[in-house]
This record gives sequence, structure tokens and C-alpha cells, in this order.
Amino acid sequence: MKPAIIYARYSPTGRTDCQSLQAQFDQCRRWCSAVGYAVLEKYGDEYASGKDTDREGLRNAMKHAMRAKAILVAVKLDRLGRDVGDLIDMKKKLEKAGATLASVTECVDTSTATGEMMFHVLGTFAQYFRRVGNERTSDAMQSHQRMGRRMNGKGKIPYGMMIDPNDDARMIPCPQEQRVIDKMILMRAGSMSLRQICETLDTAGLFKRDGGSWIGSHNTVSKAMSARDECPV
Repeated sequence: MKPAIIYARYSPTGRTDCQSLQAQFDQCRRWCSAVGYAVLEKYGDEYASGKDTDREGLRNAMKHAMRAKAILVAVKLDRLGRDVGDLIDMKKKLEKAGATLASVTECVDTSTATGEMMFHVLGTFAQYFRRVGNERTSDAMQSHQRMGRRMNGKGKIPYGMMIDPNDDARMIPCPQEQRVIDKMILMRAGSMSLRQICETLDTAGLFKRDGGSWIGSHNTVSKAMSARDECPV
């Protein structure tokens, strides 16, 4: 029997199809049993965004799959990553080590020609619909901002922004946090991973807004830099 490594990612969104880690593990195990794969281990990331592929569980799952020349199994491709480029990079790394990947619900198994084709088709469509959704959301947010309305609650101000002291319905750039974002962007340009950026910020004493460590806040760092790209200050 060919060895398999199971990976699951849970990111609660309020959607009815948002499965727990255990539910994903169980579904993957049933699939492996049905097609004849022997599960060696399972890995997961909880409360993790699919936009950031620098996740501890995913790193460990990839390493184990490559070491064992196994098939990396997930319920859906978007549990591994939401960017088609990231998915292709993962697939190439796995194949270089003699491993493959599979999506249970999408009938993708890159060890077969049909599965290889489905991998690329599904990845491309997923990215297309996500970009369309992001564009619509961005248009709506810009429209609200032009009308002087703030989309976030007072406890959900994005890093790098602050409430306008003259109008609490609006957000303005926070100078101190924008300087930290400048450093993030420079480090990213120097090919540092999100994890390395977090560690470097902590070492430099540039902690988060609440004074806590950046470790484990890869998604916040990524969003802060993306927001700068979309809305330069």
C-alpha cells in the first residue's frame, strides 16, 4: 500500500461547509482506506488563513510526505492554499521528492494523468472566483469609505490604521504602525519568510499593537503588507 499523509486546515468563517480538523481527518482517512492508501500521520493548522502557506502543520506535512515519498491528502485543494501559484509550487516540491498530492472531494490525485489535469483546472477556477470576490469587496469598501463610513468595528481596526480622532466613522493611517509596515516590506523584499519577519520584529522590540509577540501572526503581517500595496500611504 502506498503511504499517505493527511493535512487539514480549519478557518472558521461562519459557512456551513467549514469542517473541523477532526471531520477533515476522518473524511481523508475514509478516502485513503477506500483507495488503498496507508495513513502514516496527520497534521493540521487551526484558525489559519489559506492565503499564508507558511504554516507549521503544512510545513511538517510536506516534509513528512517528501521524506516518505507519500501522497499528501486534503479534503479540498484550498485547505492547502488559496493561490494557484502556491499550489503549483507545493506540487513541484512533492514531485521532486517522489511524492504526490490529492484532494478528496475534488477527485484530484496527481499520481494520475486525469488527476493532474483536474488539479490545474480547479486551481485556476478557484483563483478566478476568489479574485472576482475580492474585487467586489474592495469596490464596496472604497464606496463606503468615500461616503465617510468605516467598515470595521472599533475592536477590528486593521494593523497600520487608526480611528480618525476627528471622525470615529473613518480610519486614517497610524504613523507608528506604518513605519513598522515599511520594515516588513523591506524584509519581504529581501526574501524573508513571514515567520522570519515575525521573529525579526520581536527581536527588534517592535511588538504588536497590544504589546504581544508577532510569532504566529503571519496572517496579520501579510494583510498589513497587502493593504499597503492596494492603498499606498
